[in-house]
Amino acid sequence: MKRVLLMGILFVCLLIVLVGCQEKKNKPLTILVFSSVLPTEEARLKADINSVFENGSHVDLQLYPFTMEKWAAELSSRNGDIYVANEETITQMLNKKGLTPLDSVYEGKELPNSTKSYQVTNQESGEVHLYAVPIRKNFYPKNAGRTNSKLLAILPEFSGNKENAFRVLKYLADEN
Repeated sequence: MKRVLLMGILFVCLLIVLVGCQEKKNKPLTILVFSSVLPTEEARLKADINSVFENGSHVDLQLYPFTMEKWAAELSSRNGDIYVANEETITQMLNKKGLTPLDSVYEGKELPNSTKSYQVTNQESGEVHLYAVPIRKNFYPKNAGRTNSKLLAILPEFSGNKENAFRVLKYLADEN
């Protein structure tokens, strides 16, 4: 009886592990956008970003009007992979720990002048890294007058989908 019970528990544990691995593999890249980008733009933006993927991956794009409370709640909950917000909000975070260096977004190219102010020197190593990427203009709403400042993207270290995140960031990065 104990042997059957032990085999049953072992089978259930193995099943949980297999299901857990499968879910991670199919998990979409989550992009949280905190700005004046209107919900009516969501389908256009999602289709545009999904064009980056050939392997069947897809994007979960979530648009929010910017509030510091929602921004802090999402970050502290570790929701999402890429965070997009206005320049003022992002630049306040650049000296904090917990961000992934984004130098490879411009790999093989000289960093555009627009990115220089988003580089931070690591106090321990002395290395300089890029931690925020300006987003290209066609990501903005079609009525661009509603957007008061440029949008920047960051990639927190807790992102579980960094490979796809870098692909999307390379696609969305402003080259100017």
